[in-house]
Amino acid sequence: MKTNKRNQQYQYAVVAVLSFAMLFMVIGFAAYVRFTGDLNASALTAGLTQRAGFDAESYQESDSSVFARAKTVRPHEINFTIHLNKGEHYAAVINIVNPDNADAVLKKLELSSLGQYEGIIDYRLTLDDEDYIGTTDNINYAILRNGTGDRKQLFIQVDYPADAKISGPVDLDLFAKLEFAN
Repeated sequence: MKTNKRNQQYQYAVVAVLSFAMLFMVIGFAAYVRFTGDLNASALTAGLTQRAGFDAESYQESDSSVFARAKTVRPHEINFTIHLNKGEHYAAVINIVNPDNADAVLKKLELSSLGQYEGIIDYRLTLDDEDYIGTTDNINYAILRNGTGDRKQLFIQVDYPADAKISGPVDLDLFAKLEFAN
C-alpha cells in the first residue's frame, strides 16, 4: 500500500510540475503573439499613412485665374510655376486622399516662401474651408480612409495686388507640401 500511495504522490507532483510548465508556456506564447502583433501593426500602420497624399487627377485651376506654366503633382508635393501681372491671381483646388484602410493624420501644410516677393505677393491655403497661412505645424487633421468617401480639398490662391509697391510681372516657382504624422 505504501508503494501505491508513493506512486500517487509522485504522479501528483509530476502533474503539478507539468501544469506549471504548461501555464508558463501559454503565458509566454501569449506575450510573444501580443508583442509581435504590436510590432506588425505598428509597421503596417506606418506604411499605410505614407500613401495618403494629393490626388493628381483632381487638380483643377480656376477659369478666372492665370494658368500655371508648369506643374508637377507628387503624392506629398505640388510644384508649379506661375507668371503674374499686377492685379492677377492664381487659384487651384486639389483633393487630398488616403487609399489605405487606416487613418492618416496631416501634421503640416505649407506653401514655399515667396523669396524677394515676401510681403508683396499674398497667398492663401485653405483646407476644407479652414485657412492656413505660412507654415503650419501640428495640424493633427485626420485624412480618413478612402472607403468612407472622405476627401479633403485644398484650395491654393496666390495674388499679385494691383496696388503692390513694385511694378512689372513676377515669375514664381512655388510648391505646396504635405507632411503626415507617423
